[in-house]
Amino acid sequence: WIRCHFQKSPTDIFTEKLDEFMRKNGLAAGLSRPFHDLRDIGAYYSQAQSAVELGQYRDNSKVLHSFDQVTQYYALRLCSNHIRLSELCHPALLWLMEYDRKKNTDYTQTLYVYLNKQGNQIESADTLCIHRATLIYRLAKIHELTMLDLKDADTVNQLNMSFMILKLLGKFSS
Repeated sequence: WIRCHFQKSPTDIFTEKLDEFMRKNGLAAGLSRPFHDLRDIGAYYSQAQSAVELGQYRDNSKVLHSFDQVTQYYALRLCSNHIRLSELCHPALLWLMEYDRKKNTDYTQTLYVYLNKQGNQIESADTLCIHRATLIYRLAKIHELTMLDLKDADTVNQLNMSFMILKLLGKFSS
């Protein structure tokens, strides 16, 4: 047998230390994309600011946010200056949210977790703290109520974008 010992890179160590420091002091930070020309610093500073502002919608448990992780939220925020973002939400998702509200069910959260776990039923059930059979029942019920095809990539993409929009608008939290 060969036993390999992988050390952490200096970047990983720095990131861990920075994360620890920021948590300890109640801080948050944003990382821009790399740049080489100091004259571009304004644009990249703006990216770092956007990463901090929008990172909370992606994962509010993190204190270090990368612009690369929030580019879709950034694009949606830019679009919000020209259109009502809620118009881009999948109507079946909006209907499901209203159904949850009226019937006191949790189908929207189930759908969100299932999509966030890329359709992995075991991970989804674990995250939701439910039995896999319960998850399968809920997914069948979601399909029965909405006729959403969760095997269709375009539908899944539109639902994911809809969840992003709803988070930006403060109408959904994960």
